Amino acid sequence: MDETRNQASAKDAAKDAYNTAKDTARDTANRVADKASDLADRAADQAEHAYEEVSARAREAGDAVRDYANHAADALDDSIQNRPMTTLLGAIAFGFVLGAIWKR
Repeated sequence: MDETRNQASAKDAAKDAYNTAKDTARDTANRVADKASDLADRAADQAEHAYEEVSARAREAGDAVRDYANHAADALDDSIQNRPMTTLLGAIAFGFVLGAIWKR
């Protein structure tokens, strides 16, 4: 009879240990999942911030290029109106240099 009680007691102890281990594993898995979710959220926030920053810089660069192109076009218009022969000779020289570079 003592042996039966010892076996029952051992089974209960084993069952309790199993349940404790299972609960601990579940709690640990939940904490790891929460931390992973937090890290993923932070990474997403950082990626969104980086995207916004890159977009803003790209817009600024596009605006700068557009301004430069407009300024260059205005300067070319002024040059053509005020000094047509000089502008024509400059264009011919530029074409010659471009052609020489292209052949290489």
